[in-house]
Amino acid sequence: MNASVRFLVPAVLLSGLLLISACGDNAPQEKEVREKGSPDKKKTPPPRKTFADEESGSLKVRFQDQDENKKQPEVKAGTENLNVLKKNDPAAAPSQEKLSKKEKALRDSFRTKRPEKSFAAVLEPLNSGKVIRWAPWKDDLGGVRLPAAAISPDRSIILIAETLGESGGPFGTRLVFLDTHSWTITAVHHLWKKDVRFIAIAPDHTLVLAARGQQAFHTKDEIILLDPWSGAEKQAIPLPGIRKAYIHPNGRIFAVFDRDSERAKEVLVFDSLLKDGDTQSKVIRSANRAPLIAFSADGLRVCMAGDHSVELRKNSDLHLLESFLLPEGFITADLLVMPDDTILAAPEKTQLRPAIAVKKGKVQPFGEKSRGMLIPLPDAPEQFFGTVSNRLGRISRVSLSTLREQSGVNPEEGRPRTTGDPEAVFAFKSIPVMAVLDEKGSFYLLYKDPSGKRWRKEILFKSVVR
Repeated sequence: MNASVRFLVPAVLLSGLLLISACGDNAPQEKEVREKGSPDKKKTPPPRKTFADEESGSLKVRFQDQDENKKQPEVKAGTENLNVLKKNDPAAAPSQEKLSKKEKALRDSFRTKRPEKSFAAVLEPLNSGKVIRWAPWKDDLGGVRLPAAAISPDRSIILIAETLGESGGPFGTRLVFLDTHSWTITAVHHLWKKDVRFIAIAPDHTLVLAARGQQAFHTKDEIILLDPWSGAEKQAIPLPGIRKAYIHPNGRIFAVFDRDSERAKEVLVFDSLLKDGDTQSKVIRSANRAPLIAFSADGLRVCMAGDHSVELRKNSDLHLLESFLLPEGFITADLLVMPDDTILAAPEKTQLRPAIAVKKGKVQPFGEKSRGMLIPLPDAPEQFFGTVSNRLGRISRVSLSTLREQSGVNPEEGRPRTTGDPEAVFAFKSIPVMAVLDEKGSFYLLYKDPSGKRWRKEILFKSVVR
């Protein structure tokens, strides 16, 4: 009998390897101008061990009960593209690139002190003493799965989502936190049963994620409030068809449904979800299907645009102030409200048409055919904004007064060479760089060399083949 036990126990242990997660299935009640009550809040699951406790990118696992009849679905994902090293590990030393003294000094100037209480400062102790290395997976066709990227309101953290799992699913998500003061990865969290498609970051640093439901895990589309320190869910709100969430500077959340959803013209507004977890919501009915949302610089107005019109609403009571018809066939892919209240809308890149400006009641196309991206420029927000065009993914600095390009760069031409148009571009007030994530999974700082004549790149990571 003892011999049987010796053989049976390892077999049971090996057969039960699982990854962990939990999901909810209670949809919130809403109110449409009038309140209809609030459901019970979803209980927060006990905090998981965070990435900070993983010494080499290894995964925490638990064993399945031997009485379970079925093998549970799991997200199949390797970790070869993620490593956690101690700072004194020889492999943690940065790669040496031949640079002139002037260019090295210029790059060093891009590393700045973290402001006190900034998001980057709050996260820094989480993996103190470690070096985190990550590169996105690239498939045989050169594609990467990076469905979402966002920058924190204080612009100290860029958050990138990587989809994990085989091509047919089920899917999980890796969240990578990049510190824009040190330009290092400061934290990584894994949501093993969540297919995150959109990211927003609240002023209090809470992550607001929109995730698609998965049949394998019996989950619904949902909004997730995530603690960035532990990686644990604070709250999950199932909402079939939900796709995006926008956060007003006062903490109000605006949730938008998929364009093909029956609720595509509805926008849910959560006044107190971030403040106290209250899932009570209002409903705004838009003229647009799946509108994009932006806010005026003073926070007093809410702007929406989609496939029909540009709508301006008061933030206080959400009443419509005015609206302007979009050009025929125009579908909005990006939206920006400038300090002088000029509204900019970029079309979906497949439409091959220019972006538009709504200025003093007039709708005016401008620039080249757009790639569907608009870039706030914090160094001169009252004078300039950025665009990305379909031609070579050109990044342009555009004058707000004339709507003409003042300067521009074709990113692929900067050295060292990369291939791939921009998917996300971030600019900063205190350093003369743009941070670019391209469609091939390269992330780099784009800047002019010390002579000011040529564009250069500092590549922070590149995708790798699985």
